[in-house]
Amino acid sequence: MKTRAARLFRLSVSPVAGAFTLVVMLVFSWQTMAREQLDVEINGLPAELLANVQASLVIVQQRSNESLNPQMIRELHSKADSDIRRALEPFGYYRPQITAQLLQGAGAAALWRAIYTVDAGPQVPIVEVDVQFAGPGAGDNTLLTYSKTLSLRQESVLDHRRYEHAKNALLKQVREQGYLDANYREHRVAVDLATYSASIELGIDTGPQYVLGPIELEQQRFAPEYLAQYLILQPGEPFSQKRISQQRRTLSRSGYFQEVAVELGKASDDNPFAIPLLIRLVPYKPNRYR
Repeated sequence: MKTRAARLFRLSVSPVAGAFTLVVMLVFSWQTMAREQLDVEINGLPAELLANVQASLVIVQQRSNESLNPQMIRELHSKADSDIRRALEPFGYYRPQITAQLLQGAGAAALWRAIYTVDAGPQVPIVEVDVQFAGPGAGDNTLLTYSKTLSLRQESVLDHRRYEHAKNALLKQVREQGYLDANYREHRVAVDLATYSASIELGIDTGPQYVLGPIELEQQRFAPEYLAQYLILQPGEPFSQKRISQQRRTLSRSGYFQEVAVELGKASDDNPFAIPLLIRLVPYKPNRYR
């Protein structure tokens, strides 16, 4: 009898446990479906600025977060103003006017709406560009010409992307003049919000100027005097990868060589900044058909 009673007890409990499990599952499902819904709207910006603001706004990134709740939405909304300002600064806009609204619909799982209306305002004007060279190339007239024709001097307003491009282009020009170790010792953009103006300071340490040393042509077929007409490089000129590439193309286009390879030699102790060149020339076969 005791065994039968126990069996009956188990049978009577099982349906209740199943119903309880079903209730728990339904409650959990309702909680998942009831998470907060958030829509973010940004008005007043052109496409390029809008794209950067959308990518930078944390409230946009988190709007699909499964744990989104009212407190989290309000915190994200409170930080949106600073997010928008930081997103506009790379384009030179430091005085935007931002109107922010956070609206909540009625009812469970109602839609929240975060609305931002932005007037980017004027870009900050550039009032000064100061470029200085230090080291052996400080008095090089070619470098001084580069600094005077720097594209930033023609810019009336600040755009950090154009600033980075001009900064990198200037350093590349300096290195193409043989200052292979050149690098920035200072590069700074200062924005004065009180006067709403920007100033730029660039300082380059040139390091020594490398030049071309002896140039040797390794080939068996042509007289050196004949090949001299295809040489555009001269020993003693500033070392330039661009000029070396031009020399390679000039020899390749002569129609005599199927392969042109330029190898850098080792500078001597007597002249450590003169880099020898070895140009290996592999000619075409004597008889070719086209």
